[in-house]
Amino acid sequence: MNHPARDPITEIAWIGRHGFDFVDFTLEPPDADPDMIDPEAVRSTLDKFNLGVVAHTAWFLPLGSPFGSIRRACLEEFRRCLKAAHRMGAAVMNTHYSKLPSSFPADDSVTWHAEVLTPLCD
Repeated sequence: MNHPARDPITEIAWIGRHGFDFVDFTLEPPDADPDMIDPEAVRSTLDKFNLGVVAHTAWFLPLGSPFGSIRRACLEEFRRCLKAAHRMGAAVMNTHYSKLPSSFPADDSVTWHAEVLTPLCD
């Protein structure tokens, strides 16, 4: 995975020079925020080193939050990530499970995660 606090192009070049097959490209601040990167330059550098790419979202986005407003904000963040992922040629984008406080039933967690992720599937 690229380091989110380093120049993404330099990170991709390092990964390519060290014989990896793909980059697990994290889309998160401070230096790899979807609005800060140049997806075309990322794609060009991936091509230069014949690397595949998987888009990687920030582990700390609380998509399973009990607060609907936070889930909606996470959906917007994932949409920004998905657009950048598409522009850089990633066919896959991961998200991370967001653990709920123990006072909520597990079924709520599944429902809230699906609420955020389902609109991204189209």
